[in-house]
Amino acid sequence: MGKLTIYVAAHKEYTVQRIPGYTPIQVGAALHEKLPYLSDSTGDNISEKNPYYSELTGMYWAWKNDHESDIVGIAHYRRYFIDEDNVILDEKKIRNILSKYDVITSELNGLEEGHSIREQYEQLHEPADVAVARDVIQELYPEYLKDYDEVMNGTSTYICNMIIAKKKLFDRYCEWMFSILFEMEKYIDPEKYNNYNKRCFGLISERLETVWIRHNRLAVCEMRLGCTEEKFETRETREQGEKLIEERRLDEILPLMQDAYDKRPDMFLWTSDITGRLSDLLMIGRIIEAEKATGTGSGCFKTLTKAKDVYAVLDRIKGYMNSKTNVDEICSFIVENDLSPAMVKTTFLSDRSGADLMTFVAQLAEGFARIGDMNRTAFYAQMAIMAAEG
Repeated sequence: MGKLTIYVAAHKEYTVQRIPGYTPIQVGAALHEKLPYLSDSTGDNISEKNPYYSELTGMYWAWKNDHESDIVGIAHYRRYFIDEDNVILDEKKIRNILSKYDVITSELNGLEEGHSIREQYEQLHEPADVAVARDVIQELYPEYLKDYDEVMNGTSTYICNMIIAKKKLFDRYCEWMFSILFEMEKYIDPEKYNNYNKRCFGLISERLETVWIRHNRLAVCEMRLGCTEEKFETRETREQGEKLIEERRLDEILPLMQDAYDKRPDMFLWTSDITGRLSDLLMIGRIIEAEKATGTGSGCFKTLTKAKDVYAVLDRIKGYMNSKTNVDEICSFIVENDLSPAMVKTTFLSDRSGADLMTFVAQLAEGFARIGDMNRTAFYAQMAIMAAEG
């Protein structure tokens, strides 16, 4: 049995998971103060390209410099492959999986219906990347072009540049992928992009992994990803938002969250926002904005001064939205917390339309009538009539 090495890409010191076979590697080491880990700036390396390649500089190092391991993989300092018991994969499990499959990678990440991988990329990143990648593939690997088009026009892809495979297969993948990315450098100047999209080669490579796996008809073991800590930027932004709640500067929450989303939408993905609170703060900001526009306000925002208490209200709402709760209980909750119509629209009614919306608001009107809240009864009865009229 040979050696197994899972390289854990890190750009800062972190709580190292003491699992045999897992080795921290500092990515972008050529550009920063050295950490007490293996460095991607030794041997044959592209460490200085880290701002544009992200964790791929660690992958490149493993490809070019690891000549001892028979199985190689890439994980992140806070993100790992986990099993059904939420335990990080150990060497025994990895070897057992690879005795049956070609590669271990993330679960396919699906988009909402009506959106393609290409459209998502062009919306979140620089649209030119997609076209350049296609042109380069057509030039270097024309046999992959059909697969590239099918992946980019499809609705699912593997994410996070995390993969484990036997070293020979890993090397083949790296040779294919990096040859495409290096050719793309001739046509793309990432310095002209904003800080988030400067990582264009790392971003496009996530889609390329799916193309490579599809074209080579590999047997894939899709594993869930588990996070051991929040991304630094995610935690920092969350704490800023929570401070605004406690300082009663509620009007500033949406601008803060929207700016963060515009600059770093990846922070709001489940793989980064592991607590879900960044998304909650964005929702809170939108509720506050909607209340300002309608001249209403929710009692919970007026009386609760701790972020954890506001989160508790949102958690209750989400619980009601995800279950078949008796409408009388929902009405009592709305009255108890003095939720404004704007807040109800932004939460309970946000994913309802047509007959479903009419039925639900009519039920709310009836529920408020049963508990004697005539003002809310009249409001939601009128809303039901308007919904019925289209």
